[in-house]
Amino acid sequence: MLFPILAFSQEVPDADPAARSLLQQIEAGLDEQGFIHYAFDLGIYPPESDSIVQEGEYWQQGTSYHLALEDINFISNGVSLWVVDKASEEIQIHDYEDPDPSEVAHPQNLLKIYQNPNFRYRLAGDQMIEFLPVEKDFEYFRAVMHLSGSALEISKIRVWSKDGYQYEVRMSKSEYKQTPSNDEFTLNEANYPGYHIEDLRIN
Repeated sequence: MLFPILAFSQEVPDADPAARSLLQQIEAGLDEQGFIHYAFDLGIYPPESDSIVQEGEYWQQGTSYHLALEDINFISNGVSLWVVDKASEEIQIHDYEDPDPSEVAHPQNLLKIYQNPNFRYRLAGDQMIEFLPVEKDFEYFRAVMHLSGSALEISKIRVWSKDGYQYEVRMSKSEYKQTPSNDEFTLNEANYPGYHIEDLRIN
């Protein structure tokens, strides 16, 4: 997931104009909101073992975001990034950097796959957009995004990897506000008593 969540300043090679039009409508609608909150289920489907499904939430305003999963949290104010590992009770603090777009399976990148420069896109059905790799040697060979409602909200995103894995984000709630209800984008250490904190920032 997530960095402005929407950015279409550069056109994807061989993009389908009809699909581009839908994506631009999504951009225009979300750009007016200012603050975005998603609740979702994240599914990981290995080729030869049991699937993993966990719940998650995502908040974003401008370049700030908060991605909360069952075992790990990513919190950023656009300058610093706090990575909260709940299993090891450790918090690492980094200088913020946009996630590598080639890491499509990262939940943050799944949530913004429609701006990934590694894909071109085309309309594949009613309110469904298919993404195909620009380069044949890219690790992921297909992705599909489903939309719902007259407001063209994202309802599901699924990605297929060449190693047989599939990843899916299924939205259970979409909420838009002008401002967050509280400060979602900085770490509150009081919420993590006893956690070891390691500051790895350079700047």
